[in-house]
Amino acid sequence: MAGETKTEGIVLNGVKYGEGCVIVNVLTESRGRRSYMVKSTGKKRKEMMPLLMPLSIVEIDGEESRHGTIDRVKEVHIKHPLASLPFDPMKRSIGIFMMELVMRSVKDEMADGNVYEYVRDSVMALDEGMEGIYNFHLYFMWRLTRLLGFEPDVSGWDVVMRGGVFDLMNGEYVETPPSHRHILQGEEAKLWARVGEMELGRLEEVKMTLEERRRAIGMMEEFYALHIPGFGGLKSVEVLGELDIR
Repeated sequence: MAGETKTEGIVLNGVKYGEGCVIVNVLTESRGRRSYMVKSTGKKRKEMMPLLMPLSIVEIDGEESRHGTIDRVKEVHIKHPLASLPFDPMKRSIGIFMMELVMRSVKDEMADGNVYEYVRDSVMALDEGMEGIYNFHLYFMWRLTRLLGFEPDVSGWDVVMRGGVFDLMNGEYVETPPSHRHILQGEEAKLWARVGEMELGRLEEVKMTLEERRRAIGMMEEFYALHIPGFGGLKSVEVLGELDIR
């Protein structure tokens, strides 16, 4: 039965729908991932502007759809204003990458307060800035796996010195390579451990070349794809490469 709803949310993206409308995808605190129909023209545009800006942290008064999966927005307000993220090219690109990752990782209506809180706090931390911001997307990717239930185990990484590998399917280092091909070995297996040991307050201490960072993202994409059906590839990876984040 349809009813009124009120929830905090983070705008993930928007897709044009017909003339003057946008379907906005939002990660909400109480209802998981939801879609909302928003007027992008006319008198309502100014009122709906927070929902038309990806990364906005908003409070939504809405109404559930009676027949479909797209809800209606009655009112929307900025919950936590962002000072720099929408205007800083590097921060915005990292933020868009994070939102695409969430879109592909969090299933519709899978309400999880811990996931929501982590994503919201990460957006706010990115907005405030930090040393080593160029590593933030890798840190975000890795820590999200913990909340989604498939965090890799990087203890025992020294087996690499003895010919061991990292098993991406089972999420652990092993002495003997498995029969499948989803493994990391040699320098890639060592790089994997470096990403896993990142700490938020010490991101600047993890030194990587641009090429190493690109390889690390590729490894993480493969890991996500192995553990989330239909994950696919991340288009926003190309934007990070264009900005030469290193």
